[in-house]
Amino acid sequence: MDSELSRSEVWFSQLVRRVKLDDQMSQFGFLTREDSRLLRMFLHKEDFDVEKALDSLRNYLDVRVQCQKVFNHYKMDSLIKGIVTKTVLILPQMSKAGTVLVFKVGAWNPNDCSIYEISALLTLLMESVGLDDLRRSCGYSVIYDLKGVFLKQMHAMRPAVKVLKTISQSYLPSQCKYQLIANAMMPAMVTAMMNLVSFSKDIKNVPYPRSGDNQKTDLEDIFGADFVPNLPVEYGGSETYDWYESTQKMVQESLTEFA
Repeated sequence: MDSELSRSEVWFSQLVRRVKLDDQMSQFGFLTREDSRLLRMFLHKEDFDVEKALDSLRNYLDVRVQCQKVFNHYKMDSLIKGIVTKTVLILPQMSKAGTVLVFKVGAWNPNDCSIYEISALLTLLMESVGLDDLRRSCGYSVIYDLKGVFLKQMHAMRPAVKVLKTISQSYLPSQCKYQLIANAMMPAMVTAMMNLVSFSKDIKNVPYPRSGDNQKTDLEDIFGADFVPNLPVEYGGSETYDWYESTQKMVQESLTEFA
């Protein structure tokens, strides 16, 4: 065990050294830190193959350049907008469907917070899942809550769809398992939202289980029986608190790794 740990540290040191010597990668200061969890994530993801980790990092940086409209908002004054309004939240517990993110589309005001700022917040939280070995292997799921949504909000999402598709298909270290559409007023809204967020055929896009006799069973099938009580009451669970502070804390910690 000690020898395996020693070898992994040698490989990590090699990766750090190669990054510092690379003209492109060394421009991103957050990649050159000796304690970079992001570099460790790529090294683990590629089974400690330094060359493959470097290739993955180059792809990651290429995507960041291509999708600057999102990544330019990797700063707290942009990200905080979606947190203080409780538009985007991440649940601290882990479910059978991975880490659960919530995007309350109906609570989002496009005039106060652009779709690129919201996309940056969602992307950063998805990236943060990859920093933890267990969370990365379990993936994540997203609840899109359409309660109170207006057509202007769904239209305002369109400009970022192509960018988000590039991000989700190119490098995100964790797999998205479910995208669940909650509180849609009519079936057409579910279809419209699914079309907007249809980033990969491997993701299960399904309506969120409605309240009623079968909701608990359906939720347990998706999230696992142990996790369901951790869901907010409005989503069929038992919790009444919000995750403003834990979401903000995760964003602040993740920014030190990704920006």
